[in-house]
Amino acid sequence: MDAEHDEIAKSKQEGEALTWEDVTRMKLSRAPEDIEVDGYVIPKGWQAFWSPCVTHMDPAKFLPSRFDAQAASAAPPPPLP
Repeated sequence: MDAEHDEIAKSKQEGEALTWEDVTRMKLSRAPEDIEVDGYVIPKGWQAFWSPCVTHMDPAKFLPSRFDAQAASAAPPPPLP
């Protein structure tokens, strides 16, 4: 999996986001051996699934509060007839 992800990463410019095409190229694979990730063990033979919504919740990068000022300054929606 690492080689596959490295290939995708090399095709991107600095700061460029993944596209749906990139995601579809990421094949699911089985753990070749027991692997420990952040204190969790993925047993040999298990599949690892990537969840984009969880991956993008890195507190250093995911700052939903940055939209608060925009929401406060946005015009109210027009009245419905």
